[in-house]
Formats: sequence, structure tokens, C-alpha cells
Amino acid sequence: MTHSSTVTSPGLSRGRAAAIVAALVVAEIATSFEASMIYAALASFYKAFRDPIAIGWLVTGFMLVASVSAGIFARLGDIYGRKRILVIALCLAFCGSVVSATATNLEWIIFGRALQGLTGATLPLCFGMVREYFPTRSVPLNIGIVAASATAGGAFGLVIGGLLVDHGSWQLLFAASAFVAAAAVVAIAFVVPRSRQFTPGRVDWIGGVLFAPGLCLLLYALGETGEHGWGAQQIGMLALGLAVLLGWVIFEVKVDNPMIDLRMLLNRQIGLTVVILGLLGLGAMNMGQLIMVMLQQPIATGVGLGVSATLAGVLHAPGSVVGVIAGPLCGWYAGRRGSRGVIILATACAVTAWAGVTIAHDSIWSVTVWMLLNSFAIGVALAAAPNLIVEAAPAARTSEATGLAQIARKITMASGAQILAIGLASSTVEVEGGVFPTEDAYVISYLGVTALCVLAFLVALCLPRRASMVHDVRSGSYVDGAGLMPKMS
Repeated sequence: MTHSSTVTSPGLSRGRAAAIVAALVVAEIATSFEASMIYAALASFYKAFRDPIAIGWLVTGFMLVASVSAGIFARLGDIYGRKRILVIALCLAFCGSVVSATATNLEWIIFGRALQGLTGATLPLCFGMVREYFPTRSVPLNIGIVAASATAGGAFGLVIGGLLVDHGSWQLLFAASAFVAAAAVVAIAFVVPRSRQFTPGRVDWIGGVLFAPGLCLLLYALGETGEHGWGAQQIGMLALGLAVLLGWVIFEVKVDNPMIDLRMLLNRQIGLTVVILGLLGLGAMNMGQLIMVMLQQPIATGVGLGVSATLAGVLHAPGSVVGVIAGPLCGWYAGRRGSRGVIILATACAVTAWAGVTIAHDSIWSVTVWMLLNSFAIGVALAAAPNLIVEAAPAARTSEATGLAQIARKITMASGAQILAIGLASSTVEVEGGVFPTEDAYVISYLGVTALCVLAFLVALCLPRRASMVHDVRSGSYVDGAGLMPKMS
């Protein structure tokens, strides 16, 4: 049985409040920097290691670990204090950066990237701290600011990553990520107050990690299928992965204090918001894996635009700036009118962007326009989604509820990264000593992402116009538009 105690923070001065938000922004910038910087170096990895499927795990491995940590660390933050858990995660990410920076083979680079992925809970932990430290009226705006910092960090990762790759080496990327992780540890440790809002309870370690092996088996099976075709080994791994995931779902809905409370998805607003993030995570949020490689690959491939890593990052920067501005504005609007209309706008823009890039991707300016629109869409969605969830979630379980959304986003981004890697490897050409995707591979991938964005838009239209509150898990019930949903046993 879970018992919740909420201690209201004393009034903060304007300067103190601004300093706390700034520290949370630094933490999220460090996390999103680590997530995006790798895209600036993918073309270099294609040349160095010549294995598109294995290179895809530089993205997939990070996202997979991020999905696990988003659930476990978010829940531990609600139990033991969000500040403490965030500092631990950032320290582990620092270690991962050091491992990758000093590695000499692809396997160890992937391992270091996996350690970096332990910062996957940064956003839900920061959202929980915003709700804990600030008055209700300022929560949507501050959530929008923190969410926008994810876009800013992504922009820094692409631009700085491009500069480091062009004028140094990919190892410098990981040295830079170690530096920003260290800066984030200092900011959180010395600026953010100690958490005083706790939800004491037992830790469901089994439920927290059981889905990871199942997901790994699925993704590995997909990778083997893309490389070797369907065979008994691939089908067996796929079936085993699905069985493990099914067992995890059954376990989580029956345990009293689940690490990842799937019952929250019974609330219509939370459930549909998670679905929207999942659909965008499968496709639109993996823009860097498609666009950044296409921009940098040689013109001789017939589809590449032949720009440097630095220029590719700079071309992405305007979209990131738009996303940074959109986040706080959407948070401000959500505090007054709600977030439903905001996320409908975001998904509609994503549909337009990916339909556009499918049709017109043969020039730098057209690709830049579609990147700009997609970045706006993602920035708006990342600001609207947590506000939709916070509207419906119990205050003491804010990090857990928003962590559930981050799990969906990271899992689907990991799955999408692997699926896109398979799509890009489906048709390749060898040019200038490297192996690169062809025009057909890109078009198939773009069409798939467009279809996912259309589905996200349709789901957004189904969101309720007014939020219904989820009851705390100790009450044994959740509320959706139809009424009480009993706890499963």
C-alpha cells in the first residue's frame, strides 16, 4: 500500500525561482545534447565502420536504456527525492561519455552510449520538481520552459557536434558531452533545493527492468531480419521478446506498487497523450537519423546533398530556435486554455513537414524548410504533452506519470531508430569508400514517418476537451471519461 505525503515549498523569491528553473534547464540541455550529438557523426561512423545496422545501435542503445531509466529513476525520484536521483543519473552519464571517448571499437562506443542513456528520466524528474517547488499558476509556463530546453540541447548537440567532427574527431563529441554532464551535476547539486515531496513505498525492481530484455530481443530480431531475412532464429527471438513483454504487462497490472504503473493509461487523457508521443517517437522525433545523414552523404549517391557536418547542424539550428520559443509560449497558452488544441496543432504540422520532405528533398533549402516545420511540431508537442499529463495526474506521482510518457517516447524512438536503420539499409550504394542509403531507401522511410504522423493527428483529435483526475493508486481507482476503473488484481 502506498502512502503519500506532500510538503508545500515555502514561497520562493523571483531570483531564487529563476535560478532553479535555470538549473533544471542546464540538466535537460545536457541530456538532449547527449541524445542529439551522435547524429552529427553518423556519416563518419558509416565511413569508419561500414555497418548501417550496427551503427544504428548508437541511437537505439541510448534510447533503450533511456526508456528503462525513465521509468525506474522517475519512480525512485518520487520515493527518495528527485534531486538526489537526478544527480546520480547525470554522474553515470558522465562516466558513459568518458567510456565512449576513450573506446577504440564500436562495441565499447555503444556501451558508453548506453550509460549516457541513464539520463532518460531527466525530464520527468524536472517536471516533478517544477510541480513541487512552484505555485500552480506558474507550473505550465515553467514546464514549457524546461521542455523547450530539450530542443535547445538538441540544437547545441548538432551544431557543436558538427564543428567537432569537421575540425577534430568523433571522440571529441564524447569529451564535450562529459563536460556538459559535469556542468549539470554542479548546477543541480548547488542550486536546486532538496526534495521534500515523497511517496514512500517498495521498489518494484522486477517490473522496472523486465520489459528491457523483451524489447532488446525484439529490436535485435528486427536488426537480424533486416540483414539476413526471416529465419527460424529471427522468428524465435521475436516470439520470445513478445512473450517477455506480455509477461511484464501481466506482472505490472497485478503488483500493488508497480514501478511503471500501466493503470494510469486507463485515464483517457493520459493514455491518448502517451499514444501520441509514441507515434511521434517512432517517426518524427528520429528526424536526425534520416535528414542529417542525407544532408552529409556524397552527392554521387544520387540523393545526398554533400554538406559538411557543421553546415548540417547549422541548417537544423533555425528549427531548434523555433522549438525553443514555441515551448514556453505553448506552456503559457496551456495554463489559460488547456493543451488539447496545442498538441493538435503540433501533429498537424508534423504531417505537413514529413509529407513535404517525402515530395521535395532534392535541395538544401527545401529540406531546411521541412526540418524547421518538424522542429516546431516536436517543440510544441514536448511542451503540450507533459501539461496534458500533469492536468490529470496526482501531484505526488507527477514524475512517475510523466515518466510513463517518457518511457513510451524513448521506447518508440529506440524502436523507430532500429526500424529506420533497417529501412536505410534496405537499399545501399558504395561511394567514396563508404556505404550509404539510396533514394528508394529514403523515400520508403519518409512515407512511413508521414503515415505515423497522420495517426498521431487522428489520436490527438480524440483527446477529451476537459481533463478528469486520476485517483492516487492508494485509492485503488482511476478515473476516465466513463467513470471509475478498478485496480486490476
